[in-house]
Amino acid sequence: GPAPVPAEYQAKTVDEILGDWGVRLEQDVAAFARQAARVAAWDQALREHQEALGSASDRVHRLLLGQAELDRTLDTVQAYQGELEATLGALEAQVDEQFRRCAARAPDDADLERERAYQLAVATDQRLGGVLDGLRALADDINAGFDRQVDDANPVSKILRILNAHHQSLAWLERQASGLDRELAQVGRRMQRLEATGAGPGGLLGGL
Repeated sequence: GPAPVPAEYQAKTVDEILGDWGVRLEQDVAAFARQAARVAAWDQALREHQEALGSASDRVHRLLLGQAELDRTLDTVQAYQGELEATLGALEAQVDEQFRRCAARAPDDADLERERAYQLAVATDQRLGGVLDGLRALADDINAGFDRQVDDANPVSKILRILNAHHQSLAWLERQASGLDRELAQVGRRMQRLEATGAGPGGLLGGL
């Protein structure tokens, strides 16, 4: 025969039973809506995290490319520094040779050799000054670029700080170039004193 009517419905009319079902259905619909809203929020958060991760990955990739380019620039600067050091050595040797020649020449010829050596020192000093200006400009451009990119709220800011710390090696290059600048200036000063006092050739390079 037919299945027995559940006890909870035996004392109710059809309208009452339908009303109970309507209330339960509304409760289920509300619960489903709440769960759907939570799922949508989780999905949105997941998408945002994926976008942030992709953006961070792109920025790190660009930074690595920039670092490689900077490394190549530093290699070029270091090579130029080596060239300047060689120029300074050649200058010292040339000045020494010129003053050895001066000892056997008439005073007018000695004065001419002194003037030529002095002009060479001045020209080299000016060339080094231009390199120093270029180094400072390069360091300023790099630091300014990193300052624009670093954001404390950005997840890649720590990476930027680490790379920026590596780029401080530019300061070392500038210190080395400044040392060459001082040596060249010393050459110029000694040559000026030599012209004023008429000292022999050993007085120029003895203190370098």
